[in-house]
Amino acid sequence: MILAIMAIFVVVGVIALLVGMPLFRFQMYRELTVVGLITMLGMAVSLIQIFDLPVPNPTHVIGLIFEPVVKIMQTMLK
Repeated sequence: MILAIMAIFVVVGVIALLVGMPLFRFQMYRELTVVGLITMLGMAVSLIQIFDLPVPNPTHVIGLIFEPVVKIMQTMLK
């Protein structure tokens, strides 16, 4: 497990160097921020899977948001 965690950090570091350095050199700070956030999100999901934690499902959040809307529309259509 420790080896897998170290491998993730090495891969993320290599990606950060290969993608981030040209963006930093050409002063593309917005793009650098977006790439950094997406890379950190991917690293977080990888670490969650290594520790066998439940990965959050985005469709569950969408269901929580739209369930009240559907109930209101159903009552309006009755």
